[in-house]
Amino acid sequence: MNRLNMQINFINEIEKLKTVKRQNLTLDNQRQENSAEHSWHLVEIYDGDTFLFDEKTRLEASKKEVAKFARSLDALQPVLNYLITAPENCNPYDLKAEDVIKKKAFIQQHTPKLWSVVEDAISESIKKGLYIK
Repeated sequence: MNRLNMQINFINEIEKLKTVKRQNLTLDNQRQENSAEHSWHLVEIYDGDTFLFDEKTRLEASKKEVAKFARSLDALQPVLNYLITAPENCNPYDLKAEDVIKKKAFIQQHTPKLWSVVEDAISESIKKGLYIK
């Protein structure tokens, strides 16, 4: 396969990002974000977006996500997005902050510098009523 064909195949492959819907809303709260908009997380081309509390699917996805920094960024982004986009006191799944912290704890192990960002975002989300303290 020549270089041009490989580049065309890559373009076709990344186009698939547009079809992967995420749980988070866009910043204008108009619709669900897709993975093309979340494109620095290329692992989602193959694994899709896994809802944080979908235990079975998360287990499978975590086996596939071997890039620790990318996985940490992928896990941080929804926390930040939810803080920005969710209206006050919006917690449709009755999420507890301690559960979110448990789910995101691997970030502290993989990329400790990001952990303070996670903690700050969760703290602000509690104040906004997005997580139960």
